[in-house]
Amino acid sequence: MRQSEAGRSGRELALTGKVAMSKWNDRVQGHAVQGTFTSLLVNLENLSADRIAQAPEDIDRLLWVVNHARDRLRGAPAVAVPQQTLDQLNQQLVQITSEVSNFTGNGNVAHLANANTYADTVLELVRVLPPLSADAAETSAATDVNRVHELVSHVTGSTEAELSRLRAAAQTLGQNITETQERFTHEVNSASQQFGEVRAAVDAQSRRLEEALATQQGQFAQTQTERATALDEQMRRLDQALAAQQAQFAQTQTERATAFDQVERDRAETMKTAVKTAEEMFTATDARLQQQGADTLRLIEERKTQADELLGAIGMAGVAAGYNETAKNEKLVADKLRLGTIMVAVVAACVLGSTLFIDHTAAGSWQRLVARVVVSLSLGGLAAYFGRQSAEHRKVERDARVRQLQLAALNPYLANMPDEEIVRLKAELAPGWFGPVAEPSNGGGEGNDSNGLPSAAQLIEVLKIITTKGGST
Repeated sequence: MRQSEAGRSGRELALTGKVAMSKWNDRVQGHAVQGTFTSLLVNLENLSADRIAQAPEDIDRLLWVVNHARDRLRGAPAVAVPQQTLDQLNQQLVQITSEVSNFTGNGNVAHLANANTYADTVLELVRVLPPLSADAAETSAATDVNRVHELVSHVTGSTEAELSRLRAAAQTLGQNITETQERFTHEVNSASQQFGEVRAAVDAQSRRLEEALATQQGQFAQTQTERATALDEQMRRLDQALAAQQAQFAQTQTERATAFDQVERDRAETMKTAVKTAEEMFTATDARLQQQGADTLRLIEERKTQADELLGAIGMAGVAAGYNETAKNEKLVADKLRLGTIMVAVVAACVLGSTLFIDHTAAGSWQRLVARVVVSLSLGGLAAYFGRQSAEHRKVERDARVRQLQLAALNPYLANMPDEEIVRLKAELAPGWFGPVAEPSNGGGEGNDSNGLPSAAQLIEVLKIITTKGGST
């Protein structure tokens, strides 16, 4: 009875043990670490020869560690493998797989160093597993050795073939380099000879241009000196003539003022005499009184005419002074523009001359040459514009000066002419005198007020005074 009960308990225990072992085996075989082992080994075995040649020792160690860990896990009893060890192994193997994938993509050996660091952790984890039996360890070692030999043979064969190909390419490249060096040396010698000839021609041309430029500059300086001397002499003569005219005008004005005062005194005396005579003769005879009155009125009319002529002369002198002021202002503007013309022309000549010193063989030399020529031409255009404006203002100055001299000399010229001829000549000349003075062509000249010209009302008043005598007669 006891034996039958013991036998039944042993069978039940064996059946229960089989069921329990199947549970632990399912836990180990169904864990994700099995798939991670497989994918990692596939990635390592599929590495190209180029990638293996970069770090063969790192890859060999990874293969050995992964296969050793898998063999330890397979050879260990399922009931002796903790769940935590499975999870940690899977985590570390996933990290190694990621690093190997990165190395495959970019070829950075640092990823293999990181993978071997994770492999150290894997070795620490498999230490908790039961050791392999002697037969299993020998079989695993033999398998690892064969796998490593196959990998090394594959890498060695690919490396030798690639080395042969590189040697042949290097020999061909050496021949090509030798031929290229010989051809390049020949071309450099030929180009050096041509450059020396061109450089000699350029130097000779530069010397000729410098000599011509020095000659032209000397002639220009001499011409400018002669012109400046002549201009100074002419201005001195004009100043002397102007001073003489002003002195003559002042003397004439003084004499006319004296004559006018004398006429006024004579007229007053005449008026007193006429009144006294009229009073004395009034009672004597009416005819004689009328005769005396007529004589007196005629004398008054003559004095009035003389006074009008004197006022006309004064107005004419004022207009002439206005033209003189205009001439001075225009001369000042013309001198400034002439100075600006000379300065801009000198700067343009310097910029253009600097192109002779450009090294035409250097990079960008033609761009600098074109830029300096454009700047020189622009400055030359500006100098031409200043010169033209100076000429325009100089023309206005001469016109005003001529009118001023004509007006100053008009009364002495008409002094001995008949009254009718004087009125006719003044009526003919008046439009030319009182018309606008020529202005610069660009419209940049100042108005009449800034040039010292009389206003329109003043011109009309002077014209009335001049033509009064003609209207009275």
